[in-house]
Amino acid sequence: MDGNSTPSQATQEMSKILPRNVQFDFDIEMEKYWYGGNALMTAWMCALSSMFPPGEKEFIRSIRAFENQVTDPALQRDIKGFIGQEGFHQLNHKRVNIYVEEKTGLKITAMEQQVSNNIRDMLKAGGFSDAQLLASTVCMEHITAIMGEWMLSNQEMVQPAPAIFRDLILWHGVEELEHKSVAFDVFMQCVGDKKMLRRVMVATTFGFCLSLLRMQLKLLWWERKMPSLKDLWGTCTFNFGKHGVIRHVFKPYFAFFKKDFHPNNTDESALIADWENDYPELAGSQQ
Repeated sequence: MDGNSTPSQATQEMSKILPRNVQFDFDIEMEKYWYGGNALMTAWMCALSSMFPPGEKEFIRSIRAFENQVTDPALQRDIKGFIGQEGFHQLNHKRVNIYVEEKTGLKITAMEQQVSNNIRDMLKAGGFSDAQLLASTVCMEHITAIMGEWMLSNQEMVQPAPAIFRDLILWHGVEELEHKSVAFDVFMQCVGDKKMLRRVMVATTFGFCLSLLRMQLKLLWWERKMPSLKDLWGTCTFNFGKHGVIRHVFKPYFAFFKKDFHPNNTDESALIADWENDYPELAGSQQ
């Protein structure tokens, strides 16, 4: 194995992985470009949500490919929690995607199907090993966890979105933090090649960002919508402003490449507790 990253016992016990079958309010109105009237940001959030149902399905498959090799009872329990949470993420993003399309006409389900087709074609043509696919899941879990931490730390950045979407992405962010170490721990126990992880992270990041941009622009093309200067400025602020996502996640993203990296080197339990206090109706939806 490359490296010996073992979180402390206190950190390992920091969070419980409990799937929540949350129920959203499917009786709200929303304007077409529902993120504060910003077409570019609305398209970005639709593109992101379109990637989750097929993406989460692949995350689950990549973990299950190694499930029988895991002998640690605690990790076996965490795998079940991971699969349960990711299954509900897949289901509820699909539900909200359908609702957003019905309310706005934005073709988010068509984007979701394209992502699914792209993953299917990649798996057919790529000749990827199960270890490489699990490594990609580890990388995406790190990306989604640090984005979740950003959203929970800067909730004003998601306030322009309608309540149904705010509830969706904040709940999703919490559960990404709760199970952030599972794929990594399975990979290190069953594969143990950190050099592979670093290589795959570069490729996964590039592919994720390119796919997200392509889906975002495709939605705007379908709508024949040209972003305004105000849209562009708002998008720059969202990404690079004082509380911007890229500015915020830059440091934790690169922590992944350190020799002693482990997802549980950071503790977001206070953010999770704050969310549970602020959204008791969602936090209590445990199955």
